[in-house]
Amino acid sequence: MTQADWIKAQLKDDDFSFRLASLSQRHTGLPMVILIDTKLLDNKNTPRLLFNDSYENRWQWETLYPISIDKENPILLLGEPPHNLSGNSLSLLKTWIINHYDGLIKVWNGEIFQNEFIISITKQLRNLIVW
Repeated sequence: MTQADWIKAQLKDDDFSFRLASLSQRHTGLPMVILIDTKLLDNKNTPRLLFNDSYENRWQWETLYPISIDKENPILLLGEPPHNLSGNSLSLLKTWIINHYDGLIKVWNGEIFQNEFIISITKQLRNLIVW
């Protein structure tokens, strides 16, 4: 599936953008915006989140790419990485997913709310900052 095909499929889902929780760089420490999706009752999709291929603190459909939520090796679900995403940024994203796997999969499965996860990772990030 190409990114264009994926975008068309998502646009058919009226609730898609309402299910997404946006995590800015301030929340994650990553150089990109992350969007957490949740599984629907009839959803057979691979657990995933979306990321923005630009380093701006906003997103558009054309700049979103899905990546699997995996404990060992998150993979890009549309194949090739975006052209303007550095290998280092992709590596940071994969490491972040692995480190936050438990919380991300709980959000995906509806075990916790997205805002609970955001509060949790924000606290963790603040604890890493030396004042």
